[in-house]
Amino acid sequence: MTAHIPDVRNNSVGGKDERLAARAILKDLVLTLRRIDIDVSAGRIDQAMAEYRNFALLVNFDVPVALKKAEPWSLFNSNVHQSHYAALGRLLPAPGQQPQ
Repeated sequence: MTAHIPDVRNNSVGGKDERLAARAILKDLVLTLRRIDIDVSAGRIDQAMAEYRNFALLVNFDVPVALKKAEPWSLFNSNVHQSHYAALGRLLPAPGQQPQ
């Protein structure tokens, strides 16, 4: 999902703070899943359950809010999506063509 939210170094779209927050919360979501996996593998079920509660809060509250705030500047927005891929099309040559 982070691939659909332009990195903060991308200056072609606005919403830098919103994009940064959305990318960070998605990365936190992945790290939380990894901690759950590690805790379960080590037999630390209580810790895994605590991490799962964090995961549930992230998934049900924080992630949707962050994604909604970043949506106007993300590839989830159809206008941004079309503009992004049109720009890529201008930069990348079609198969068999020389770069411009």
